[in-house]
Amino acid sequence: MEFVFEAGKLLFEDRAGGSPFSVYSYLPYGNTQSPGHNWSFGVAAGEKLQYDIPLSLHNNNMYHFALFGPNGFFRELRGQINDNGLYINCRYGADLAKGKRNIVLEISNNSGAEKHIIIKDNAYCQKDIIRKLPSRGKILVSLNTEKNKGWYDFSVHDKSSSTFLRKYAGRVENGKDSISDPAMG
Repeated sequence: MEFVFEAGKLLFEDRAGGSPFSVYSYLPYGNTQSPGHNWSFGVAAGEKLQYDIPLSLHNNNMYHFALFGPNGFFRELRGQINDNGLYINCRYGADLAKGKRNIVLEISNNSGAEKHIIIKDNAYCQKDIIRKLPSRGKILVSLNTEKNKGWYDFSVHDKSSSTFLRKYAGRVENGKDSISDPAMG
């Protein structure tokens, strides 16, 4: 599984800092039988780091990772090693420099079957988003985070798979003062 970590400079330009990231495996990895293998990374401002974690070293044909970064950044990836052909790229929207805070999901279906994608809000009482994704097709879904002051927490599910999960949480930075995560109470 390829992980891509990036510390952007679009918003803060020369004032941008690098970013630490950690990846944690909930399942046993490699020749160890205990869960909890972790990887730590540092990415310089304006740089991108790609790292491949071979899924063949997982037991029971399953993987389950958590990724952590600054500003509440969290990702969870779970599924079967020979997964269902879904690829999701989660990125900040193109209007970030204008102060807009949205998330764009680019979802590709590399399988030979139509998929039914469910996007569930986990914290901010938004309605589920359900989309059909044709075989070998691609869709873009934009999620507005303005009501939550840039904070987001949602999951992507494939209706045909009980194991596939992608969870995304954090805050879209726009350079303006904000508040703590409203879901914290």
